[in-house]
Amino acid sequence: KLNAEEANGLLIALLQDNDWTVRKSAAEALGKLKAEAAVESLIALIKDKIFYVRASAAEALGKLQAKEAIQPLFELLEDKHWYVRASAASALGSRAVEPLIASLKDNK
Repeated sequence: KLNAEEANGLLIALLQDNDWTVRKSAAEALGKLKAEAAVESLIALIKDKIFYVRASAAEALGKLQAKEAIQPLFELLEDKHWYVRASAASALGSRAVEPLIASLKDNK
């Protein structure tokens, strides 16, 4: 049997798999497990070439509520695919309000 830390480590490793469906599934699992150790790897995954993978990474980051993911998720709001943009917006949720206000003030 694996403990949670070992399982998270294996899932994090699977984020590098050649098969996009494996990367997508690993991101989803890490989000469901709220694996805080995966934040950095999930942030890297939002640059994946497959939009389903980028969306799953964004959704997982939303479940983790990691502060360091806010800026990368904001950048994902400009993704070329609508599904990724929607996933990023959902992941940001109410956490987006304060940075958006600050951004608007900076643009005066």
